[in-house]
Amino acid sequence: MIKLEIPRKDEPHLALLDKLTALALQHQIRVNRRLRKAVLTDGSKRVEGVADITQYLTETEEELHQWWYCAC
Repeated sequence: MIKLEIPRKDEPHLALLDKLTALALQHQIRVNRRLRKAVLTDGSKRVEGVADITQYLTETEEELHQWWYCAC
């Protein structure tokens, strides 16, 4: 399960939530006001910051898309 902790509900952080929802992967969102930047945990992988999390989710989306259309 992917876990996302965000410091507040503002546009950049809600965009991460939208991306996770669009991926249709099991995820959990939590607001943690003590954080300075968003933190995503996916198993043993930890990614911090909106830009890095967005990149990680984009790479995950591309990987899912590739497997979905694989004619193996």
